[in-house]
Parts: sequence; C-alpha cells; structure tokens
Amino acid sequence: MTGREMLLTLQQKFYCYLFHNPQLRDDFYVTSYLIPQATLGIIRGVLFVYCLIVLISNLVVNIIHGAGWNWAAYFTTLSFFGITLYYGVATYTTLRYWQKQQQYGIRFNKQSLQNGDENSSVVIDSALLSQEPVQLTPAANNQDSIMETTLDDESTQLTTDRREIVEIEVASDIIQDKEEEDVEMKPRNTTESFTILHQLTLAMQQILYESFACFAPLVTIVYWGLLYSTESVVLDTMLDLWMGISMHAINTILMLLEVFVFAKSPFNKGHFSILFGFLLLYLGLAYFMVGVYDFYVYPFF
Repeated sequence: MTGREMLLTLQQKFYCYLFHNPQLRDDFYVTSYLIPQATLGIIRGVLFVYCLIVLISNLVVNIIHGAGWNWAAYFTTLSFFGITLYYGVATYTTLRYWQKQQQYGIRFNKQSLQNGDENSSVVIDSALLSQEPVQLTPAANNQDSIMETTLDDESTQLTTDRREIVEIEVASDIIQDKEEEDVEMKPRNTTESFTILHQLTLAMQQILYESFACFAPLVTIVYWGLLYSTESVVLDTMLDLWMGISMHAINTILMLLEVFVFAKSPFNKGHFSILFGFLLLYLGLAYFMVGVYDFYVYPFF
C-alpha cells in the first residue's frame, strides 16, 4: 500500500467514525424541509453577522471594564463562539451547495434538450429528416412515372441512411456529454470524493450543530435559573441587557429554529462522548483559572 492509498484509507475511517456512513447525504446539512435553499443560506448568513456583532461587542465591553483577560473563561462565551462559528460554516456550505446545484441544474436542462425534449436539436433534425423529398418535375407519362418512382426509392433510401447516420452521431454526442456530466458536475446528494477539506467541513458543521443544540439550552437554564438572581449578574445599561438577552435567551431560540425549521441533520448518538469531552475540558479550564488566578468563573464552582 502506497502512502497516498494509506492516507485515503485513514481519511475514510475518520469520516466513517464521525458519521457511521461514508455516503451520508450533504443535503442533511444545507437544506430545510420548509425554507428554500437560497433563502436558508441568506438567513444563516444574517444570523452569522448578528452573532459575530454580539460576540465582538461583548469582548470590547469586557476589555473596557478591565475583564478582557477572563473573557474566554466563561462557558457562555465559548458556547456563543461555537454558535457563531456554526453559522459561519453553515452559511458557506449552504451557499456553496446551492451554487453547485444551480450549475448542475443548468447543465441538466441542456442535457434534457439533447435527449429529445421540446426545442431540442434532435427533434428538429428528426423532423427535417422525416420530410418527403421535394418533387422537381410533375409526372407527365408512364415512363416519367416509372423514373420518378425509382428516384423516389433512391431518395427515400438516402434519407433513411442519412437519418441513421445523424441519429448515431447524436446518440454518440449525448453519451459523451453524459459521461462528462457525470465526471464534472455530478449532483451533490452524496459526499464528494474524499477530500480533507470537505470531510473537515462536514465534521465541523456536524459537531458544532450538536454542541449548539446541547449547550445553548444548558446556558439558558443555568443563567436564568441560578445566576440571574445573584449579584454576579449586572445589567445596568441597555447594551448589557441586549448582550445578556442575546447570549442567554436568543441562543436557545436560534437552537430551536435550527433543529425544527432550518436543519435536517440527524443527531449521532456516538457524538455524545465528544460533547461530554468538551464539558470535561471546560471544567479543566475553570479549575485552571482557580489554581492560577484564584478566580472562580461561576459561584457554584
């Protein structure tokens, strides 16, 4: 086994581990049951910009108040960063898929014309070939009639031969074009050839989607149920109130929209171990802040 074949095998095993199906359809990630694909891409793009504005605003406010050093230690911040990253990746994959489908749709329509649909050149050629040959001279007597019959037979035979030749040529062109279509512009209802970029993009979107769906409601419940009533939460200005609602309430609303309206991606039960690993890593970060800076991120720690 060559190095290239070994790398391809490792990529396929990595993909199968993530999805348990190397032929998982890409449209699970980039299409919706209710919203057209182009509209879905635009909505996700707008939400990405909104989340990015909220995240940057929160960072700037923390820096102004001298709390920029512990900004990334909060689970809310990391969770909302994951939401922003998800919408960025989802916008890219959705619009890219839509663009490829548009290109394939145009070429499919062109191919359908070649296959004999209305206004097709094949139909026009067949219609022209089916016309009777034009009689240049009228039948004057029996001898002329016999000669005319002979010429008609020869003309009909030539027309038939010509039709067969043209049909063979057209069929050959259609087969060649179809082979080129299959190679160059195949529909994106299955995964592309195993490229590292495509695999990582799908893997990232799947993991971000599942972490989004699990961590967003957790942040909302903990914030409004445990932290909002304590002195650790201060919402003095409208800016603080907007950021607090965006990062602790709108995040769950976006999660519900993504799960029930925008996305079709199924949950992979095998990924719960990965999400649990994320929580363990965060606990390590939280107690690192305690050990190094003597700073408790949340009171219940």
